Amino acid sequence: MSATFRAGMCTRPDGSLRGVFLLTHSNGQTDVYHLYGHAEGNEFEARHASGHVLTGTYVDIETVKGRMRLKNGMKFKYKGHRHLNAPVTDDCAPLP
Repeated sequence: MSATFRAGMCTRPDGSLRGVFLLTHSNGQTDVYHLYGHAEGNEFEARHASGHVLTGTYVDIETVKGRMRLKNGMKFKYKGHRHLNAPVTDDCAPLP
C-alpha cells in the first residue's frame, strides 16, 4: 500500500487529545479519521470510533513516527515531519 498522510492534533494540559488523520491513497482517495486519545511524555495513542488505533512517538522536535492499526487487523508504519503550533481547524484537522 502506498499512501501519504497529514494529521492535526490538539492536546490539553491533562494529556487528552483529539485530532484528524487524513490518509490519501495512491488512487487519490482520502480517508478521514477523527481521533480521540491521550498523550504522555513523548508518546500518544488515539482511537477512531470504528476501532482504528493510531500510536506514535515524538522522536524529536521535528519528527513523529508510529503505527496505525485498522479494525480489520491491517497495520502500517508512518513517519512524518512535525510542525509545532501549525494552524488547524476547530476540530483539529490540518489546514492546507
